[in-house]
Amino acid sequence: MELQLPSPVSEQEISRDTLLEKYAKGSEQTVTEVRRRVARALAQVEREGERAQWERRFLQAQEEGFIPAGRINSAAGVMGKMISPLSIAVAVAATGMTSADESKLFRFTIKHSILLMTAMGVISMLFAYVFPGHVPVVAK
Repeated sequence: MELQLPSPVSEQEISRDTLLEKYAKGSEQTVTEVRRRVARALAQVEREGERAQWERRFLQAQEEGFIPAGRINSAAGVMGKMISPLSIAVAVAATGMTSADESKLFRFTIKHSILLMTAMGVISMLFAYVFPGHVPVVAK
């Protein structure tokens, strides 16, 4: 039994403009270019021989109405950002904090980001130099 999805709603100008304003990277000028980048990035975790197929499927899903979470649209295929003013403002609003608490949240987030970055660096160094035999390597 195949799942029947409703037809996607036609693209609205404000939706297109918002997507491009918030999520377009580098020289991307169209929604299709954003979707291609996202599809390509999502397909990178698949087996090398299957990536092109998955990229097409992910692109088709987006064209048929699937909308990835904002963080996926924003960071897929580019160097991620750990902190953004928008994410802090959203967190403050979502938790009912006052705007005066934004600086507290920012300081906490900075500390957390530095700790996370340090931990990931230490883990990477351990696997690179202390335990290199424990890293699975697939020969090409």
